[in-house]
Amino acid sequence: MRTLYFLRGLPASCKTTYCLNNLMHAMRSSKDDLRAMAYWVRDDGPYLYNAHNEGYIRRAHYALMKTWLELGRDVIDDNTNLKASDLQEVRVVVGNLAKIEIVDLRFTCSLEECLERNRNRMSTENPLLRKRPIPEQDIINMHARYIEPYKYRQSDLE
Repeated sequence: MRTLYFLRGLPASCKTTYCLNNLMHAMRSSKDDLRAMAYWVRDDGPYLYNAHNEGYIRRAHYALMKTWLELGRDVIDDNTNLKASDLQEVRVVVGNLAKIEIVDLRFTCSLEECLERNRNRMSTENPLLRKRPIPEQDIINMHARYIEPYKYRQSDLE
């Protein structure tokens, strides 16, 4: 049976680095990469998020993952996936095509480490890891909403 690796973590918490070090056999889908393609953004351009088009990006992401699973490949969902609904949606999309393995990186590094990594995204030597920085306030807000309230109650996160 195929595996869908469902990554969870703040931006710049080493999700893609984890993929490179542990999951090179699997196909990777990232909504950030799809946004960059859809909005014609160069690697050194600003981070763009368009709420109006986000439904299209999400549908394309799910269709890509489902297609790879149907073709017999393992797949990585390389996104923040911080909301409970993210996992629920993926379970519906995947159905019986694959088992889902959750790779939880939410508590592997501090908010300060994520902010520092985010600042240095464009200067990394590995071009596969070079990404546009995300606005710092967005990362701070995600941490306050999805990480801080639960960091001592791991059972609440599944």
